[in-house]
Amino acid sequence: PYLGLGNIALHSGDLAEAEKWFIPARELHPEHPAVLLALGRFTAAKGKRTTDPAQAKKLFQEARQLLELSKTKGEDSSATIFTELGAVYTQLAMWDKAAENYEVALRMRRRRNDLRLELGKAYAKLGRTVEAEQKFRQVLAFSPDDADAWRELQLIGKAY
Repeated sequence: PYLGLGNIALHSGDLAEAEKWFIPARELHPEHPAVLLALGRFTAAKGKRTTDPAQAKKLFQEARQLLELSKTKGEDSSATIFTELGAVYTQLAMWDKAAENYEVALRMRRRRNDLRLELGKAYAKLGRTVEAEQKFRQVLAFSPDDADAWRELQLIGKAY
């Protein structure tokens, strides 16, 4: 129940409430893959809210370690782990790893346009503009008014 309640709080953006539930979960099962995943997601959420760039980088590196450990301990069959790893690698500017994880997450959740957009951004950062353009155009095919996809296409020098 601790993870469920913590994840609900995390999803709603209440980090203090999420932490209240994740602490007992960590104490009961510190090496459980689901606990490590939750702690990684929580740490990444703290990193996103931090205004100090050095502190944010430290939190994202910690989140990366927790998420990678969760994956090695068996949490490797859900789109959530790959999505979260992709987001953390993006924050750390590790574009090849971000793309790799977003690719897996998108294969598992084909309808997620947000993953398609993030994968396109990672491809663009890697200089893989043909693949990036393809992903941005796919986003626009599903959602023609997506301003982010339009902007990303413009950034790589393409018009719709």
